Amino acid sequence: MNTALISTILNSVWAINQDSVKGFVPLINSILSGRSFWEGKDLAQLREAHRSNTMNYTVASSGVSKQRRFGVVKIHGVVMKNDQQCGPEGTITKSKQIIAFDNDPDIDAILLDIDSPGGQADGTQTLVDTIRNTRKPVAAFVSDGMAASAAMWIASAADEIISSHDTNLIGSIGAMMNYVDDREYWESLGVKFNSIYADDASEKNSEYRALMEGNTEPYKQKILNPLNNAFVNGIKKNRRGKLKLNHKTLFKGAIFTSSEALEVGLIDAIGDENFALKRLSALTDKSNSSKKTNTKMSNITTNKWARTFAALNATELDATEEGVVLNNEQMDTIEQSLAASEAVQTQLETANANLETANSDLSAANENIATLEARIQELEKSPSASSTQPATGNSDNDSSPSTDAEAAHFSTVGKQRQERIARMRK
Repeated sequence: MNTALISTILNSVWAINQDSVKGFVPLINSILSGRSFWEGKDLAQLREAHRSNTMNYTVASSGVSKQRRFGVVKIHGVVMKNDQQCGPEGTITKSKQIIAFDNDPDIDAILLDIDSPGGQADGTQTLVDTIRNTRKPVAAFVSDGMAASAAMWIASAADEIISSHDTNLIGSIGAMMNYVDDREYWESLGVKFNSIYADDASEKNSEYRALMEGNTEPYKQKILNPLNNAFVNGIKKNRRGKLKLNHKTLFKGAIFTSSEALEVGLIDAIGDENFALKRLSALTDKSNSSKKTNTKMSNITTNKWARTFAALNATELDATEEGVVLNNEQMDTIEQSLAASEAVQTQLETANANLETANSDLSAANENIATLEARIQELEKSPSASSTQPATGNSDNDSSPSTDAEAAHFSTVGKQRQERIARMRK
């Protein structure tokens, strides 16, 4: 019995289109019943059908024929980390094949032939990183089927993605897991599993134990959500500058036809295999002229341009031998940062102008206060302001009430001005 395969199917986290999960049911049933799922099938032929190979391609340009040799890596069926008995090679083996093609001087470029619903999350990141780090051009060709979930993640690492028909299905970006609660089955056979944990191992398998009790939240938070975030961020990184990031369902697991995928930026073109080979040949010409590399910025360079990296929200940048390469999304980010800086500068200039006006008003108010205070002192020193001046009915003193009223008025105005200035200074 292939217990390793059953364990992988039942216990792994998957980046796969849900409809394809049902395809495992006959396989699991045959294994559990002791029958060989591959009985009567030519396993050698099955393995050969999934094996990577090379192909020659002739392209004519300006009356001149060019001979190309491409390494072809097949991503067919369910993506698995390890090689399968029935033929499909796992992501680890495919990574080694890509490295071999990249180092082969007789290979000009690499074609990923994809028809896959996705598969096991384990091992997918390794294959994605291998594709991203190739020196030679890589094109992904979705051939009469789908590039869903993990297969979409793998395709996104290529320089270009071409889909053969509009009926192909692209996307399904997200992580999922199926789990089986088989306790009742085993108990019906008289088997009951019991677990004992060490005193200091209280958190061991806590997410799984909660899952078996019907609480999926700990497993989602600890396992699924981090993997899903890595998946989404990987797609954004690999397709940056091409994606319609504001699309509502793009990163919610939605599946798209080729025309829809083209609109949201998941693929670059729709065309047949010959079109895909022409595009790969063009990428080869471009690579030969620009000496493509995938060199990343060193820590020293990162420290030197720390503010630039922070503005771009990036930890690394692509670079050629001639210098750093910025994509459209990064250029938009720089443009937005400059626009925001200009807006802040305008606000600062306006604030400085308002401050100058306020200081001018304050200076004028202080001058008015000084004038009023001088007038008040002058009035207080006049004979009519003295409290010892006798009151007579003579006409010489008829102006005293008027003078007193004027002094009171200036005193009140002065106090009001002082109160306003005090409020302004606060």
